[in-house]
Amino acid sequence: MKFLFTIFTFLAASFAVADSWPLPSEMASASPNSKYVVRVVPPELNSGKEPVAVLYTFDGISYLESSSFSLKNEIAPVFILITNKGYLFTFDNWHEMGHGEHVVAIYSPNGELEKTYTLKQLYSDSDYEKVILNRSVSSIRWRCSNSRPWTHYNSVFVRDTIGGSFVFNLKGSFSYSSEGGCEKR
Repeated sequence: MKFLFTIFTFLAASFAVADSWPLPSEMASASPNSKYVVRVVPPELNSGKEPVAVLYTFDGISYLESSSFSLKNEIAPVFILITNKGYLFTFDNWHEMGHGEHVVAIYSPNGELEKTYTLKQLYSDSDYEKVILNRSVSSIRWRCSNSRPWTHYNSVFVRDTIGGSFVFNLKGSFSYSSEGGCEKR
């Protein structure tokens, strides 16, 4: 029995992939047309506060704060992107990529939450079963690490780790294609 326990423990440990996370820090993103800049400030750990997004708009001379709002992430998003229309897209949760209610969250320029998605809501059942195999101890690696999300006109594009890609519109609806994802190695 002890031998079986040792074998089981060894096999289980061989499938666990450890990862480490630096402390969350401020991050910023500029829209492709440079009209908007957003800065996300994470709260102090264990403070019970939410991260804050501060949106700045270019008035032709300088950037002026146009809105400030709390994000739904517990600590901080992993990646942020601001569009030419001032919509903020946040991806994943610090230390828990692919987990939680806000794997993708879309905010209007005034901070209103337009739409939020869990990982399960983004995928069909069969694709979800594939993507969750790409996991570490704390995260599900669903987005390509070699390709950041990007915006073009009124769409945001995201490549995934199972060979597909998403196109989100500003109000939150999306389409998924089984092509266009990460290069398979």
